Amino acid sequence: MKPELKKFLKARAHALNPVVITGQNGITPALLTEIGIALDHHELIKIRVNAVDRVERREMIEEIVQATGADLIQSIGHIAAIYRQNPEKQTGGAKKAALPLADGRIRSRARPFNE
Repeated sequence: MKPELKKFLKARAHALNPVVITGQNGITPALLTEIGIALDHHELIKIRVNAVDRVERREMIEEIVQATGADLIQSIGHIAAIYRQNPEKQTGGAKKAALPLADGRIRSRARPFNE
């Protein structure tokens, strides 16, 4: 992953809340399924890993990343941000609708109004 993309994703992840929280059972197939569904829908998510010590927490995060095929963007304390691109989703954001002009031509939103 390019450093520019990682920096961009860190900034986007800052405002997110954890979507998935690991419970006392640790990493289960059901948890991995939920993470996979969240990644398919959002691409960038935060996970709260409830582990007692730092080493165990790091191992759990690595296991999640390996099992889901995601990239670890950032890990601070109990919170990890992970990203997995959804090939079915548009990567450039939503397409902007074209605006029709009075004479029937179509103008994209990118051009200024005073043409």
